[in-house]
Amino acid sequence: MDLNIVFWVLLLMSALNIARYLSSLRVLLFIMRDSDPYLYLLVDGRGFFRPTGVISKQIRLFHYLREQRYVSHHDPRFIAKCVQVRQQFVLSSALLLLTLVVLVLGWVMPGVTH
Repeated sequence: MDLNIVFWVLLLMSALNIARYLSSLRVLLFIMRDSDPYLYLLVDGRGFFRPTGVISKQIRLFHYLREQRYVSHHDPRFIAKCVQVRQQFVLSSALLLLTLVVLVLGWVMPGVTH
């Protein structure tokens, strides 16, 4: 199979998964606003997707999800959404990494068709 086709398919899959991830992240922030208002303020929930959003607060949410600090939360709906967002982030990251590997392979071996 041609590496160009593999690259474009992986790129499309990555884009779709990133869109799903961002949509789930938006829903997580919506749930967080009701379920944990203090955390919502800590991660700048209101300005999270704005260009003026504070990166350090966005990174705080990343660490919260990466370290799985949500497992002791009182709202099972919030926990389930955190698990989903974390899994989608891992999947999207892996797909982007694989896409990058295929892109580099295309540069290193430009004539490969299988």
